Amino acid sequence: MGKKSKKKTNKRKVRIMPWIIVVIAVLFIALAVLQGKSERSTNISGLEAGTPAPDFNLTSTEGDLSLSDYKGKNVVLYFYEGNS
Repeated sequence: MGKKSKKKTNKRKVRIMPWIIVVIAVLFIALAVLQGKSERSTNISGLEAGTPAPDFNLTSTEGDLSLSDYKGKNVVLYFYEGNS
């Protein structure tokens, strides 16, 4: 009798394992979709890609800068929030 019940529990574990994998896969897919939506909605400026940036002034470690100082040149804007 003890051997029969042991075989049943082994079969039950084998049948449950694929369902656990499926549930985990669905959760990862749902998280990836939600992450993609949140990344797309973080454009707080409201400008479309390719729209010219509005002029602004800022103080940097090298003094005051204005975006209009670089008109006609390629500019990369990198804002680092550390060390403030």
